[in-house]
Amino acid sequence: MGFSYSQDDGPKMCFNAAKSWQLGWYDARQYTVTNGAPTATSSLAYIGKLAGIVDYSDGANTPVLIKLNTPGTTDYYINFNAQHGFNSQTKEGGNQVTITRAGGEGNSYAESELLAKLSAGGTYNLVDFGASGETLSVEIISIDTVAREADVRVCLGTCPDMNMCTANSDCADSDPCTEDICNAGECSNTFSETLCPVCPSGEKPLDVTILTDNYPGETTWSVVNECTGETVVSGGAYSTRMTTYSTGEICVPDGDYTFTINDAYGDGICCAWGVGSFSIKYAGEDVATGGAFGSSQTVKFGSDCAEGGPCPGGQKPLDVTILTDNYPGETTWSVVDQCNGATVASGGPYASRGTEYATGKICVPDSDYKFTINDSYGDGVCCSYGAGAFSVDYDGQKVGEGGVFGRSATSDFGGSC
Repeated sequence: MGFSYSQDDGPKMCFNAAKSWQLGWYDARQYTVTNGAPTATSSLAYIGKLAGIVDYSDGANTPVLIKLNTPGTTDYYINFNAQHGFNSQTKEGGNQVTITRAGGEGNSYAESELLAKLSAGGTYNLVDFGASGETLSVEIISIDTVAREADVRVCLGTCPDMNMCTANSDCADSDPCTEDICNAGECSNTFSETLCPVCPSGEKPLDVTILTDNYPGETTWSVVNECTGETVVSGGAYSTRMTTYSTGEICVPDGDYTFTINDAYGDGICCAWGVGSFSIKYAGEDVATGGAFGSSQTVKFGSDCAEGGPCPGGQKPLDVTILTDNYPGETTWSVVDQCNGATVASGGPYASRGTEYATGKICVPDSDYKFTINDSYGDGVCCSYGAGAFSVDYDGQKVGEGGVFGRSATSDFGGSC
């Protein structure tokens, strides 16, 4: 790979920049100046420190090699030839910045040629670099032989402002909520939810977006916290067709949620009468999108109430779900605390057939309960006029389910008075 010396163990010197690049020994601290799309290790310019290869293993991020990449296979390579350590006996260009030209795209054998040895204040220009019509300029601002690094400006075309950053600290904007990053000489200050959470502890952001169809007045929706039974947000009916409505990010307690969207006519919001849609984003994640449904659609998301321990001491979670038949107005139900006669939950009559209605998980006192479901016509909710059903969950256990009954059905559950 070049001239051979008669000494067996010397002189102590490194390969030139082109050969060092070809060897691949310094991949972690290389930079490329190119007119291609910029990346973390390539751009139209490099302005900053260039360390010597002898300090490659010192743990810093400063480049030790810079490749000036052309569209062809012949490229140019820059290094600071620090005369120290295993390069202390270098024969040419000691403590100078060298520029070498070589073919092979820096990956295969090719002859290399030393073009320039630059001291502090020195410059070197490559006119019409890579047939780009632009001049690539190399300028050495200073050389520090103690720190063993050179301060360089390498630019394709006009050099950017001298005030370009060289470290993240150069980008500090005094805003505690931004991540201040220096990348290829340019600062970015990006809001970080990690540094400044959008929501307080114990809450997460929720965003619901609705694109209406041609009949916006038919559309309504709600989000219910199944751990408490509370409707945390709702929307519709709307007035403007083919229009996007969004809650924006709102903060809600960490919990188990049910989103329900209803269409009064029963044909959803897509696609017979306009291309409507809905989307739900929770805790920074897209949890659901849709639009093609009948009378309603439900989406469950969030954390399990049992895992979150939502109910205070002395209370347990209750969840009642009803799937209506073809005559939803005939159906009503209640859960009564048999120790004091209080009705802790109830529902119906309903408006939409073939639709699932759920209380979500609500917290009720630990007690003795009776669930009663009624059908005013006396034919239950299944199966003569639609496949309706009911289910009751208490303290994580299913305590009642069915659909085939006459005027009423009951389920007893819970502890004793």
